[in-house]
Amino acid sequence: MAGDLYGGSTTTVAVTVSDADGDESTLTASSSNPSVAPVSASGQTLTGVGLGPTTLTVRADDGTGTGTAAATATYTVRVH
Repeated sequence: MAGDLYGGSTTTVAVTVSDADGDESTLTASSSNPSVAPVSASGQTLTGVGLGPTTLTVRADDGTGTGTAAATATYTVRVH
């Protein structure tokens, strides 16, 4: 997952997690460069507010303390 995001536009972060033993997972999302594209408080929307690259990281934690997983996507915010 990666791509261009234009200044002032948003994209929805869609992540599906399947835990092998059925534990419910908590998802958290963060941007490596929030001055370019911050993640909403809900962690479901990335908004282009500056210019340049940012890496979106989504982490899944099943609460057992034995496993976490992470996925990343790189977006470049451009002038539209």
